Amino acid sequence: MKTKSYDKTSRRYTFITFFRIAVLVFLVLISTAGTMQHIMPYELIKDANKALEINPQD
Repeated sequence: MKTKSYDKTSRRYTFITFFRIAVLVFLVLISTAGTMQHIMPYELIKDANKALEINPQD
């Protein structure tokens, strides 16, 4: 009897799809972390204080 190639093909396709999604998520996380590294919290606070000085009613 021949071995079923469908099971091997199906497993291979599932593994490759899972691996692609995992790599994509990993790259998105690295990209987000790299972007957040450039934005320092003290700069955000400084910008908020500057906005309040310009328009103190808000």
